[in-house]
Amino acid sequence: MKKIALISMLLVVMGFVAAAQADPITVNDPLWYEFSFTAVGVQAQGAFPDDPLGDFVIPSISGNSQNAPAPAWTFSSLAPTFLTVVDAFLEGDAFNVFDFGLFIGGTTAVANTGNDSGTDDPVVALLDPDLSRGFFFLAAGNHSLTIEPYQIAGPGAAYFMVSAIPVPATLPLVLTGLGALVAWRRRSA
Repeated sequence: MKKIALISMLLVVMGFVAAAQADPITVNDPLWYEFSFTAVGVQAQGAFPDDPLGDFVIPSISGNSQNAPAPAWTFSSLAPTFLTVVDAFLEGDAFNVFDFGLFIGGTTAVANTGNDSGTDDPVVALLDPDLSRGFFFLAAGNHSLTIEPYQIAGPGAAYFMVSAIPVPATLPLVLTGLGALVAWRRRSA
């Protein structure tokens, strides 16, 4: 019993240390976060640390991305969220995604051709079947995300975005209609 308590306490402390070293991201930020990677099994970064010009990871030409901060990427949400991860640039990169160090899934497997996809736009990349993509449901609460490539065509960059699960715009109308129906039933009873 003492071993279980000690292991549990160690995991909690490790979680706090990981969260203290993490850079926060914003849920529903209209811009995608661009990250870089260098090798299979090596955690992705916000930008190449050894890039002397610091310009490898630059916003997409369509202007819908920004450089990701240093990982782990943290956020808190009162509602469930979706994480979208998509490759761009060279065809053949694919990723594993972790939350607090626990594997939550991988992006789609694609042929490792190394061909240039011709796009640095994450929205366009989502529509390209030759580029890996993944969609992950995240429960409400605290999150600390890291990404590692499990297949690469070469050092490169990709994108992720965290967005709230949208409440349908018609929900208020449905609730108003149900309220009116209940009121009508009470009057006619």
